[in-house]
Amino acid sequence: MKYFKLLLTISLFVNVVAAAQQGQKPASGSALMAKAFAGHWQKGVFSLSSFEEHGGKYVGPANETSVAYVIDAAGNAREYFISNSNTYNCRMQILGFRTGKIIINTEDQSFEFRPSAGYYTTLSCMSKTAAKKQYSTNDLYPAYVVKGQLKTGADGNRVLVTYRNGSSHGLELKPMN
Repeated sequence: MKYFKLLLTISLFVNVVAAAQQGQKPASGSALMAKAFAGHWQKGVFSLSSFEEHGGKYVGPANETSVAYVIDAAGNAREYFISNSNTYNCRMQILGFRTGKIIINTEDQSFEFRPSAGYYTTLSCMSKTAAKKQYSTNDLYPAYVVKGQLKTGADGNRVLVTYRNGSSHGLELKPMN
């Protein structure tokens, strides 16, 4: 117990120093709040062969768009994006991936996702080759930031709502675990 308290104190000190160096005010209880955000959150469905609801009911061909965030309790986050469309025998696919940190505001349960690296891949029947490209500085923090909030959805379950470009309407991502 003595060592645990010492480690907790050292960890808190390191976090306060890191936040001060970045010009941020550390939030109290942020470790507990990070646990509330931890998990796999998703809007849409990833499916390469058919489009199905979460329950498995077939609802159409594999034209899909989905966004997912995987967040760990330490505040590390990964953003996944997939967009597929099929027209006759031609499939256009865009896959995106960003990795970075989430900064949590415990007062209003909001966060900012600040990606530091990532890439996207495009594939089309027209080119027959996949092109993997690194995101530019315009697609990473500080130019690209996703803001959001942990809320209660219409069904009473928690949802992660994300907002881009100052919009008041966001995507409601549901927990997948």
